[in-house]
Amino acid sequence: MKKRLLAWILVLVMVIALLPTAVLAEGETGTALTVTVNDSVNSGSALERAVKALSDKPENLGQITALAINTADGIMLTIDDTNYIKRTFTGLKTLDLTNADFIDNQGDGKNNSKWVHPWKDNTADIEHQFPDCAFEKNETLETLIFGSKIKSIGAFAFSGCTSLKEIRFVNSSLEAIDNDAFRNTAITSVAIPDTVSYMGYGIFYGTNLISVRLPDSLRRLSHSTFGNCVELTAVDLNQITEIDGQSGNEANQDAVFFNCDKLKVLRLPATLTTLGGQNTALATGCDDIIVDATACPNVVVGACAFNMHASWGGGYSGSALVYVQKATENVTAKDGSSTYEHYTKVVTVAITNGGIFLADSKFESGKLAAPVKDGCKFIGWYKDADFSTPLNEEAPASGQTYYAKWEASEDNIPSKPVNERLTVDLGTVCYGDTPSATVTFTGSNALKEIKSYGGFFEAKIDGMNVVITPKADLQPGTYTDTLYVHTENGAVHFISVTLTVTEKSADSDLPFWLPAAIGSNPFSDVAGGAYYNEAVRWAVKNGIASGTDAKHFSPDAACTRGQAVTFLWRAAGCPAPALAENPFADVKSTDYCYDAVLWAVQTGVAKGTSASTFSPDAACTRGQIVTFLYRAAGSPSGYGNSGYTDVPETSYCAAPVAWAVALRVTSGTSAITFSPDALCTRAQIVTFLYRANA
Repeated sequence: MKKRLLAWILVLVMVIALLPTAVLAEGETGTALTVTVNDSVNSGSALERAVKALSDKPENLGQITALAINTADGIMLTIDDTNYIKRTFTGLKTLDLTNADFIDNQGDGKNNSKWVHPWKDNTADIEHQFPDCAFEKNETLETLIFGSKIKSIGAFAFSGCTSLKEIRFVNSSLEAIDNDAFRNTAITSVAIPDTVSYMGYGIFYGTNLISVRLPDSLRRLSHSTFGNCVELTAVDLNQITEIDGQSGNEANQDAVFFNCDKLKVLRLPATLTTLGGQNTALATGCDDIIVDATACPNVVVGACAFNMHASWGGGYSGSALVYVQKATENVTAKDGSSTYEHYTKVVTVAITNGGIFLADSKFESGKLAAPVKDGCKFIGWYKDADFSTPLNEEAPASGQTYYAKWEASEDNIPSKPVNERLTVDLGTVCYGDTPSATVTFTGSNALKEIKSYGGFFEAKIDGMNVVITPKADLQPGTYTDTLYVHTENGAVHFISVTLTVTEKSADSDLPFWLPAAIGSNPFSDVAGGAYYNEAVRWAVKNGIASGTDAKHFSPDAACTRGQAVTFLWRAAGCPAPALAENPFADVKSTDYCYDAVLWAVQTGVAKGTSASTFSPDAACTRGQIVTFLYRAAGSPSGYGNSGYTDVPETSYCAAPVAWAVALRVTSGTSAITFSPDALCTRAQIVTFLYRANA
């Protein structure tokens, strides 16, 4: 019996060994596979044929936990290929599409045959689109990586993927995300690329998102986008101009922030011009939500924009306090009138009469906040438009409208700017240019401090001058912001600032905000405000890492095991390895990583994936790299357990993760997870190394 068992084990080992690109990742029980597709898309499933060429035992592909797909130039995969992945790789947790390209040619009567995509003409074949419904209801997928080739993500592409926790975009050129693409997934955070200009409805409905920032280029927010995101606490609407409305009997459930009960403050941006449709609410089901609409006084508000009850059934309710600058029919609460029945008695409206709130204004439930207004003193809140009955210290009542009273005050008029320059247009500049403007004030009312509403610009006081420059991390796009100039006597003066940033020319100088401390930055894909900027410059200056070419570092590209140990070896001073023989058939003496691999194995920093293979081209995971760093540091003890649910005490990387987190080399991907099996990028690895050597 023992001999039979041993024989079967040997057979299994030989089968796995037949997968030339399949790599057993260190500390993992599954395998990872990288497939390069060099076949024509017009003759069946190119991907399936490419995979079968790697192994005569395709039934073992169910053991693959991480799949990376590369496509040659001009090769695009199809819905057949996504069906093949879903059907064959039954244990798949990580899908790396960094170098993959797709065409949605399903033609099955679902979305593409009927739906005219707003960002593109409706054609039979949508190029560079990840197909509609491709991985819908897949229950194993945990990590998803998109690259630069995919321009759009189809409707319901990953809807119902209940294990999907992480979505990464690498050097993204993504333009559009269609309806319900990530609906009912487990994601807690996502960095939506700033290249995205269209987002369909319901994309993040029912997810575990905690906070989100909309892309710079997005102007329209569709209905139910964040519906039922019960953990959502903060939203940055960025430069949204329209929040969509949807008419129909499910209008309450279609609210953009339906049932987002932890979302307590929602600030509408100055760019907003249209809010809601005839029958769609903004935040039905939210209790005690505060909506600040004072930054957009001219917005057109739909009839049911602030509907907080279930007029059409469903049993959902909520309560809201809405701040607006001026009274209009559709933003005034009135009890007992059919015209305003959509408000019911749960919506409180506070009309500021021209007042606004600063970026750091504090909002409290059950209390009206104090706005500010140029040249005026705030007297208080009143129960009527005639200012006959003050609210005093009473709590505002639901279903009522309150009015802010002001009086002109010389004490609140600051020194006036020369030529009344209240608007500053920094014009259109190339990415990395150094625009600035100076606003000069006159009089004796000294300037005290400056605050920014949107946070896009830096401003400093120089005597009676205010010098304005853009912040370091502004990517191409148009930015508007309001600066609040505070004077010594408590007055506030408002300056509106506008700037348009275009793409940086290939031969222009480096961004002006780059610090000069560590080394220069020759790479066009390493932005000055990027978290890894300093680490990349440190690594390049010290000969630890180099670019993928003269102009690019490729920060979002997956880092291989060979690259990782080479970085570590160089950081250690490039010591000559003492191993007499090279045990690895896949590491040749002419390879860039030859000495680094031998040194790593000799010192115990890394191990081979088998007795005869190192797998230098396999992608490195987060768990592996912190383990390499930990061993290079001498495997120090005393750091206990990290406490992450996905790093048990029995894990190979338990001690390394605890050490790395304690020393702030890195942190978890959430409060309870580390994601040790997630692939690591070049930027992340040099950053970890930089912090470990700080």
